Amino acid sequence: MSTYVIVGGGLAGTRTAEELRDLDGDARIVLVAGEAALPYDRPPLTKDYLLGAKQENDIVLHDAGWFTDNQIELHAGQNASSIDPAAQLVYLTDGTSIHYDGLALATGSRPRSLTVPGVGRPGVQTLRTLPESTQLRDSLAAGDPIVIVGGGWIGLEAAAAARHHGAPVTVLVRDRTVLPALGHEIGKRFIELHRKHGVEFVFGGELASIDGDGDRGPVTGVTLVGGRVIEARRVLIAVGAEPRVELAREAGLEVGNGVLVDDTLATSDPRIVAVGDIAAPENAWFGGRLRVEHWATALTQPAIAARTLVGDEAHFDGPPFFYTDQYDLSMEFRGVIPDEATMIQRGSGAEYLVIWLNRDGVPRAAMNVNQWEGDSLEALLRQARPADPRRFADPTVGLDEVTR
Repeated sequence: MSTYVIVGGGLAGTRTAEELRDLDGDARIVLVAGEAALPYDRPPLTKDYLLGAKQENDIVLHDAGWFTDNQIELHAGQNASSIDPAAQLVYLTDGTSIHYDGLALATGSRPRSLTVPGVGRPGVQTLRTLPESTQLRDSLAAGDPIVIVGGGWIGLEAAAAARHHGAPVTVLVRDRTVLPALGHEIGKRFIELHRKHGVEFVFGGELASIDGDGDRGPVTGVTLVGGRVIEARRVLIAVGAEPRVELAREAGLEVGNGVLVDDTLATSDPRIVAVGDIAAPENAWFGGRLRVEHWATALTQPAIAARTLVGDEAHFDGPPFFYTDQYDLSMEFRGVIPDEATMIQRGSGAEYLVIWLNRDGVPRAAMNVNQWEGDSLEALLRQARPADPRRFADPTVGLDEVTR
């Protein structure tokens, strides 16, 4: 009987356990979950859960009975402290160890913080875990003014939740736009959307300090470089994340921007795979190594990783996927916007599609806003054939007819 150990209890780790059980009904499967809670889905932490539309039971991936019924040993509240690849052992923080035949690392990422004075005050937080989302939701529901540092997806989704609850919100952005990876035009549209709902933006703003009573008192506001003071009872730091690669690095695995894996998700040790936020796989569609921190990666990679562990052949490729819900906007994004891209739009107003073409006219990224053409856009990206911009912009032409 084989033993498989999975380190990390998020979606990537839990899905890997599911896939391994489907592939090997007799195996011993151990899930070292890290957090004390049952494994849960993370997107609602900045969406439905933060809005108050879902409760904890609604975002749990499986109840306790599922793990028992499927004979998956769940070590909730336990972390892996180290790995010995030569002995094939995982050491846990309670002092025990587990021998493995195959090991999956799904340790995820951690939010980046700041080093400004006052960052340790009560009321200053990041947003990655269920307790953090609960803390933020309760504060917003009470109407506490919030300053959000960062103009990325987490910051903007939290801003939308703040306005849903009626809380005043100011977003500090060091750049001159939000979502810079999508370009100035799309960033401008999101800024307009949020301003329409009462969000204030400060561009080029940089924190000098997070203020409160004394050295350890709760947040009362922030001071910007230049002297401007903004009232706040809550400060959300949303300035990106970094992969948790310490276990892998200390075990001697190859790491860079994540844990380096091939397109089967195998690490430099063939008995160990990496999935989710930490995995930096070779991707044939992208044409190189691509690490993606989005939910869809954690959903789709485990099927490949599990097959690799049991000795089957499987390969991971294709364009990355992301989605967001903000106010009355629902958006899906696929691919990677190339340098010197040409943006082409179909439709206008609240419902439209966008593709980005590379220098050869080949679609390399696509976005659908309040339209559900995701499968057709996915097919367009995977074809990797030049598209006719005029035919794409014409809504009377089918998306399967826009390539040359």
